Amino acid sequence: MSISSGSAPEQQPGSEEPRSEEPRLTGMVLVEPDHPDHPDNRDARKGSRKSTPPASGGGGTDVPRMAWGRFARAMRPQLNRGSVVGLLMAILLGFAISTQVQSTRNQSLETLREEDLVRILDDLSQTNTRLDREIIDLERTRDDLRTGAGPAAAKAARDRADTLGILAGTLRATGPGITMTINDPQRTVQAANLIDVVQELRDAGAEAIQIGSVRVVASTSFTDNDGIEADGTRLQAPYRIIAIGTPATMSSAMAIPGGVSDTIRRLGGSTKVEEFESVTVDALHSVQAPRYAQPVPTTAQ
Repeated sequence: MSISSGSAPEQQPGSEEPRSEEPRLTGMVLVEPDHPDHPDNRDARKGSRKSTPPASGGGGTDVPRMAWGRFARAMRPQLNRGSVVGLLMAILLGFAISTQVQSTRNQSLETLREEDLVRILDDLSQTNTRLDREIIDLERTRDDLRTGAGPAAAKAARDRADTLGILAGTLRATGPGITMTINDPQRTVQAANLIDVVQELRDAGAEAIQIGSVRVVASTSFTDNDGIEADGTRLQAPYRIIAIGTPATMSSAMAIPGGVSDTIRRLGGSTKVEEFESVTVDALHSVQAPRYAQPVPTTAQ
């Protein structure tokens, strides 16, 4: 054992001191011979550093490689107890969902009880019977309409005549609707304003319209002739309009900002709209036979 104070012991010239395998004390610390801090090992390590040649291509290329290596190790998933438990729960949940879906798809009539099967069969039989009766009724109606005889054909003809009569103004009409009163104290309302009212009501779904004692139809005309005339009949203010249709829709159409009501108010007049569950349009229009238009002959099939 030797005690070293940080420097090597003096040696006689020409003499070599054999390496001692005994531990040394460095800074009063016992150092084993094979420890890296042993003086002999430090000298050998310094010599190896000096004699190691640099790697080819320079040492700069090793820095990014080492950085990418550390990044890859940091991003590598760490398998711990929590991740294992989460993975197992996900697998079990997926298996349960797939099993439920498969069992739902495989459910069929064979899984039902006998009572349920009898009930389903009875329902199908009743539905089939009802559809057969409807087919027979529809075929009978079709044959009656083709031949022009029978109660179905007569009812269809009456319905068609009523519809055409209401549209042409030759029949009175009743139903839900509104009444609109236009006051014109300064006589500034013109025929064009009443035409706008009629157009707005038709756009709102009015099926029958009456202004004063005049039934408004497709051929009704409004003119200014020292007042307003409709089909040659003088209209007197206040103008009362009756329209059959959806009350809420027609009322909203009359109250559109910038619409007919605002226009009449700018002219110095006023409007009042009331909704009713039932109104009656009793004015009738006289239909004149057309001079030129003729119906197209029907071709027998």
